Amino acid sequence: PSMSRLIIALFVPLFAACASLSAQQQSVAAVFRDVSPAVVTLRTASSRLVPNNNGQTVSVSGMGSGVLIDSDGTILTAAHVVQTANALLVEFPGGETKEARVISSVPGADLALVRLVGGAPAGVRPLKLADADSVSVGEQVLVIGAPLGQTHSLSVGHVSARRLKEAFLPMDREIEFFQTDAAINQGNSGGPMIDLDGRVVGVVSHIMSQGGGSEGLGYAVSVGVVQDQLLNGPSFWS
Repeated sequence: PSMSRLIIALFVPLFAACASLSAQQQSVAAVFRDVSPAVVTLRTASSRLVPNNNGQTVSVSGMGSGVLIDSDGTILTAAHVVQTANALLVEFPGGETKEARVISSVPGADLALVRLVGGAPAGVRPLKLADADSVSVGEQVLVIGAPLGQTHSLSVGHVSARRLKEAFLPMDREIEFFQTDAAINQGNSGGPMIDLDGRVVGVVSHIMSQGGGSEGLGYAVSVGVVQDQLLNGPSFWS
């Protein structure tokens, strides 16, 4: 009997840990299913001058990500994804595509708003923005986007740090970024960083890398900057 009690005592914590891990995995999967319809792929076309060719231009395609934040068809994304675009196409996970135009951009904070022509598709629920003050280092987050062109991909990590960094262009203050160990690659730019309540806590901006790929140092512009500099602040309207 004493040996049986010992075996039970040893295995109960193990079973509890496995159950906790399983619940966490189910939570991430449930959040992804709930929010992913609102995460979009942005396909852009821009003109670029051809060097030493009498001012001729060529069309250059690009790709990024974004997230629907209201029922009017407003998409939140990164400024560097759309700021030079002559044409912009938004692709939803269900395959529906819509034309869009840039309505607001703050390049210094790497943030932009895009408006869908004709509004959002029926049945797609926009995501809510979190309170930046509620975001803690160590909490689990989801990043959804199109890394290396692989659309609607999920990576999972944690908020590794909250960093104040210089703005990309001169502004009146530094910009707060959430550092994350979630895998971020080219194509994730503009996509949302999401908490386990399904709220947007940041907008993917850039990575710090020596090899050009994800090395566990990704940065998303804080939702607090979204509120201050884009939704309520001195935006630059086009």
